[in-house]
Amino acid sequence: SNSPFSPTFPAWDKEVLHHTFDYIDYISMHAYYTYPTSDHSLQEFLASGRSFEDYIARGKKLIIDEKRKRRSDKAVYLSVDEWNVWHTFDGTSNRQADWACGLPLLENNYDMADALVFAEMLLTLVNNADYVKIGCLAQLVNVIAPILTQNDGGVLKQTTFYPFAYVAKYFAGTAALRTESKLPMYKSGKYGKAKGVYHTVAYDEAAKTYHVAIVNVTDKNLAIGIMFDQSTNLSAASVLSAQDVHAKNTFDNPDNVVLTDVDPRSVWDGKRLVAGSYSVTFAKFTVK
Repeated sequence: SNSPFSPTFPAWDKEVLHHTFDYIDYISMHAYYTYPTSDHSLQEFLASGRSFEDYIARGKKLIIDEKRKRRSDKAVYLSVDEWNVWHTFDGTSNRQADWACGLPLLENNYDMADALVFAEMLLTLVNNADYVKIGCLAQLVNVIAPILTQNDGGVLKQTTFYPFAYVAKYFAGTAALRTESKLPMYKSGKYGKAKGVYHTVAYDEAAKTYHVAIVNVTDKNLAIGIMFDQSTNLSAASVLSAQDVHAKNTFDNPDNVVLTDVDPRSVWDGKRLVAGSYSVTFAKFTVK
């Protein structure tokens, strides 16, 4: 069905899986999110991550149920081969001209709010790495992308570039850990009970380091207690945030919203990590 909003999901996917289970390796899943309400409610948009989590969970359940019916040990996984934030209401998806060289097309200009939802989705993929073996951001350059270019030069890193680049660099080849938490929730009209905080932890056994990612979509600074099963030191921390949640980067102001390295002591007191309101925080903990 290739969408969490398709009227045929998950019934059609279940039918396809039943008939093709012995011949396939993956079920394809696509997910794009925008403001789900006509008033462009920020809180409703920030609940998109919960919808994406539910979508992945239902895809996993389809596979697990079919395996149990067959008493099979065959591995079938999820390929989330299209995912992103995609807006059409603001005009940035409109074709600017025809028969032009390198004409702008679907060039969404992403702000901090978009980066938050983008990071929610990214962390969800990591947290479901047991079944999500392929996760392809659509797209990489210009078309609903973290990187924009100009004809004859000029490259712009959008707000969504920074969480994507960090996770691609530091979460590769590591173990995604299952975490348990009690963190704020809020009521979303569109997606039900939504998270105020999204998080993931990856462990690099060779380097003896934990990489923690926290997305705080509340309007409050939160001191979040973190406990590992071994003694650690916080060795590095970086934060993506903006005073205006709708701030974005432009070619005239390319560094308006960037991932910034901070003094670890400013966000960590030995037990709690401070995640600012509407922010994405990355922290590296080294085993003593």
